[in-house]
Amino acid sequence: DVHGMGVGSALLDFAVGKKGCIKVDVNEQNRQAHSFYRKYGFVERGRDELDARGKPYPIIHLEFADCRGK
Repeated sequence: DVHGMGVGSALLDFAVGKKGCIKVDVNEQNRQAHSFYRKYGFVERGRDELDARGKPYPIIHLEFADCRGK
């Protein structure tokens, strides 16, 4: 019911304010999540062909752009 109402952005604002440098992993098939993080300012830092359970679900590693070099 609250999709698209800024809840995710508010949570990221809080997390970035507390931690500064944030990294997240997104399933490659979850294009909506990938797009959300990219719009927020995350950049791709890597990719794994398998998920944490060894299943063939590619995982994209993202990092908040302000983290570069930290």
